Amino acid sequence: MSVKKQHEIVQLTKAIQTHCNDVHLLIDFGAGLGYLSEALCSINKTWRILGIEADMCRVMGARKRLRQQIPQMSERVTYVEQFIEPTAGNAIKYHILRSGLTGLNKWAIIGLHACADLSVTSIKLFFEMAEVKHLVIMPCCYHKLNETTSGHFLNFPLSTALKSAVTEGDINVLNYFNRPFLRLACQETSSRWRHCSEDEHVAHGEQMFWRAVADAIINDETEVIATIPKSQRPNNDWSEMRSFSTFRQMYKVRSKAADAQFLVADMWNNEHEDKFKKVVEKYAEVGPKLAEALTCLQTTIQVSDTIISVLTL
Repeated sequence: MSVKKQHEIVQLTKAIQTHCNDVHLLIDFGAGLGYLSEALCSINKTWRILGIEADMCRVMGARKRLRQQIPQMSERVTYVEQFIEPTAGNAIKYHILRSGLTGLNKWAIIGLHACADLSVTSIKLFFEMAEVKHLVIMPCCYHKLNETTSGHFLNFPLSTALKSAVTEGDINVLNYFNRPFLRLACQETSSRWRHCSEDEHVAHGEQMFWRAVADAIINDETEVIATIPKSQRPNNDWSEMRSFSTFRQMYKVRSKAADAQFLVADMWNNEHEDKFKKVVEKYAEVGPKLAEALTCLQTTIQVSDTIISVLTL
């Protein structure tokens, strides 16, 4: 588990402990491999936890981790496969019934990395399900919100007043409320970035760009992991990164269903290499500079590096 994720789990568990001590059941939206549920088990011995995850491979991974690492908590934690959407209330209640969690009349919805529309869905289910007394989530990835066929976001803006303003106004809303606009809220704060030297800014722009290249050439079932520490990465001469053989040494690919400790030796293939060459040919000259310029814009409007949303009835 990365240091960043450890920090997020610590902060979120504190918020959950503060607001949810009066509930009997925690419903973990997007439970993944179960890291948050495991942390919560050690905090409050009375909580029962239902982890809901859309990816069955991750559900199986979470169950395996539970059996191997904290088997004594297996009776308190249950992981099930379920895609979470606004109409999933009855399905969630079915999983609760099937898992033998009946009789628990005070629930809370929790979630680490309630990505994109999941945050909005969580809010809707919070108001719909009478048993849910608290909602404690950490939203993220606003730029991944789903769009309609007309190019508008399904769940943004939520404010009725703002919707009216952009609908009745003379401005073209699509020029402003688009993915790049929402992407501005997804970067670190300025506290570290603003103290970088010129060389460090150049290096950061290069790192951002090549990581973006890695993400651009993989598919939805895989994810990229950096394998070389920052201290060992090139500082000034980034031209070597234009070689796919060097690039594949910097980043590895693994299945999203794999345990966090498991790293596939080398999943890069010829298709990846072809995509890599096309992206590099088109963007390598301007990409790193643009990446750092966007970082500058992001840090000037960023509010906080950790945002936890809490609703209570």
